[in-house]
Amino acid sequence: MKGRPLAKRADALAILAIALVALLIWFFQSREAGDYYEIYADGVLAMRVDPGPDREFSLPGHEQVVFSLKGNALAFHSSDCPDQICVKSGYLNRAGQTAACLPNRLTIRVVSKKKSSDAIDAVAG
Repeated sequence: MKGRPLAKRADALAILAIALVALLIWFFQSREAGDYYEIYADGVLAMRVDPGPDREFSLPGHEQVVFSLKGNALAFHSSDCPDQICVKSGYLNRAGQTAACLPNRLTIRVVSKKKSSDAIDAVAG
């Protein structure tokens, strides 16, 4: 008796189709560049930053945290927090990306001028 192949031709085509759809979804998900950045301190909008010349800056009252704007991307450049996760998060430039420095209660959010109601935030089941 000959061994039965693990997957028939139809199974292989179905797996290939699912992989292709997953790849397309991944490729087309929010990759648009953000239009500006919001920096929150204690959950309150503290500063709006527009892309512009490269610079480093801090928020008043939070001088221990330095932000870096380079090209069209913003990052935590340095911080006095112990784990440095905020600094390791790198530069943010795509709409919807966020990074936070929890010990200092600061958050960066990349914002697009596109209507936010067009994007799916959550699906209830």
